[in-house]
Amino acid sequence: MTPRQGPPSAARRMQVALHTVSPLLGAAKGALDVAGPLMTADRPVFGTTYRRRVESPSARHLFAEATHLVHTAEQRTLGVADVLDAAERGRPVAPVRFAHVRMQLMAAVQDCRHAVEKLLDLHGSSMFAAGNPLGRFWRDLAVGSRHGAVRPWVAADDYGRVLTDDGAMEPTADADAGRA
Repeated sequence: MTPRQGPPSAARRMQVALHTVSPLLGAAKGALDVAGPLMTADRPVFGTTYRRRVESPSARHLFAEATHLVHTAEQRTLGVADVLDAAERGRPVAPVRFAHVRMQLMAAVQDCRHAVEKLLDLHGSSMFAAGNPLGRFWRDLAVGSRHGAVRPWVAADDYGRVLTDDGAMEPTADADAGRA
């Protein structure tokens, strides 16, 4: 194995982040797939007169919000992939654009987390049971979204640095994805 020469480039860090975010997005989409049928299941909602969650305007609203967050996360992630594809084909990407796109990717992670939290709120504490698929997706997302490559505060620090022209995307010590 050849030792690495200096810190990883902005493009390389973005690739690692994208590879980290993709399965997180998949977990959020999987959570939606599990939660959708629960909306119409014949299970009374505790403390209400609703026989099914779909009868509740508030439940439909919460489910719609979660779905929107996942779809937004997917669009953000695809946008990042487009920028990386263009860069790989030789199209120059300004440091401020890379930093902005990285912030978009971090926002996608946050959207996924918020969406799954809404689904858990909607369906209750039984979703946290070890064998429940929604709980498994939540745990996978909760752990994976804390990987070093997708720390939003590091991306924000780099974005602020490039916006103020203070080191133009020189990575912080924590930005190295190899040191989660």
